[in-house]
Amino acid sequence: MWAVARTWWSIRVDLVGGRGEYLWPRPGREFAAARSHSFAQLADAISAAFARWDRAHLYQFVTADGRVIGQPEFDDFGDDIVDPREPLPYLGWGAIPDQYGRESGDDAVGPDPELRDLPPLIQW
Repeated sequence: MWAVARTWWSIRVDLVGGRGEYLWPRPGREFAAARSHSFAQLADAISAAFARWDRAHLYQFVTADGRVIGQPEFDDFGDDIVDPREPLPYLGWGAIPDQYGRESGDDAVGPDPELRDLPPLIQW
């Protein structure tokens, strides 16, 4: 981990699962975010980092004190109308390789803890 100035946060995001499947080893990314960035900007950065090309899905953040941040007017996380301000891909296929050809290091991860290492997850 690298140090950042006090005006920046280092935020770790692990992709636990999707489409009814849990991932192991979990892919993850670390983000540098300024206090002036919005949660919407963070959601966009997370989508880009995990190569999510369909930006029509909603997002939600739950803070440690239980505050919910996102798009609360919607009851589910289905499709929403997207008004892209920049070009966005809308169709994709195949696995995305690491652009620098780095090894994933998956062998050093250890056995799957079957979600026991995570805080309680929101059940949809």
